[in-house]
Amino acid sequence: MEMKTSLFDLLHSSRFACLLVFARIAVLAPASSHAQPTPSPKAAAAPVPAPAKTVKGAPVINENHPILCDFGLLGGSEDGNFLTINEGDVTYKGKPIPQDYSGPPIQVDLPMVRGGETYRLYSLKKFLGTGTGSKVSYKVDGAANAYYRVEFKTAEEVGEWRFAINGNWDALPRTLKVVKPGRTYAVDVDGDGIDETIQVRTEQKKPGKGSDRNDPPTKLVTFTLEMHGKKMRLNQIELDGVYLSEYDFAVMDFNGDGTLEFIIDMTGHNRALQILDVSQGQSVIVFSGGWSD
Repeated sequence: MEMKTSLFDLLHSSRFACLLVFARIAVLAPASSHAQPTPSPKAAAAPVPAPAKTVKGAPVINENHPILCDFGLLGGSEDGNFLTINEGDVTYKGKPIPQDYSGPPIQVDLPMVRGGETYRLYSLKKFLGTGTGSKVSYKVDGAANAYYRVEFKTAEEVGEWRFAINGNWDALPRTLKVVKPGRTYAVDVDGDGIDETIQVRTEQKKPGKGSDRNDPPTKLVTFTLEMHGKKMRLNQIELDGVYLSEYDFAVMDFNGDGTLEFIIDMTGHNRALQILDVSQGQSVIVFSGGWSD
C-alpha cells in the first residue's frame, strides 16, 4: 500500500497543533464483542473485590499503557492494540476545554493517564531508565501549538529521552543496523530471527512555479521495506531545507506485541513525527504530531 505524506503545507499553518492524533480513543485493530449473559434474579451478587494493593517500589502499570514523546502524549495501547486520544474525554474541572483556550498550562482529566504511572524512558538507541509521570497538563504555546504533556520527577536523572512507555516490556529488543548510511538498513522487524531490509531513496523535487531560486532544494525521501519477499512502501516525506531539513529514522516496539514500529522524526524550524505500524501487512501511521514556529 502506498502512502504519500506531504507535511510542508500543514506546517505553514499557524494553527498546526500538536494534539498528536485526532481520532477518538479506539482500538485500531478489530476487537471481538460478546454478549454478556443476564444474571438470574435469584443469584446472589458476587462480592466486590478489594482494590489491588500497590507494592512499594513496584512499577505502576496502567492498562492503557500511555505512550509519550519528548513534546507530549501520543496515545497508548491495550492488549497490543493502539489507542488514540479522544478529545471529547478531556475535561478541566468537569467541563470541556474551550477551543480558543490560550492561557497558562492547566491540569486536565484524561482517562488514558491517571498520574503516578511508571514509564520506561528511551533514546532512539537504548533504554535510559524509569520515571514517574504526572497527570496530564494542557498547554498552548505562543505559536498556537497545543500539547498534552506528562511531566517527570526523575526523568532528568537518566539523560535526554525521546520516548517514554508505560509498560513492562523491552521496547528496544532490536535496533536498526546501518548497511549503507542514509540508503540501506536492516532489522528483524517481527522477531523471527531474519533481518528485513529498508531502502531509502532521496531525490530532489523540481521547484514549482514562483519558487525563489535562492530557496534550498526540496528533497523527497522514500522508505521501502522488503519483508517476507514482498516490498512495501513505508512512507515518503518532504524536506524543504528550512521548516523541515533533516530526519531521524529508528524502530521501537510501542505496544509490546514483539513487532517493531518505524519512527520518522523530522526536524528543522518545525518538528514532525510519524510512527508507522506494519504488523498487518501494510504501512499505517498510528501516531503523528509535531509543532511549528
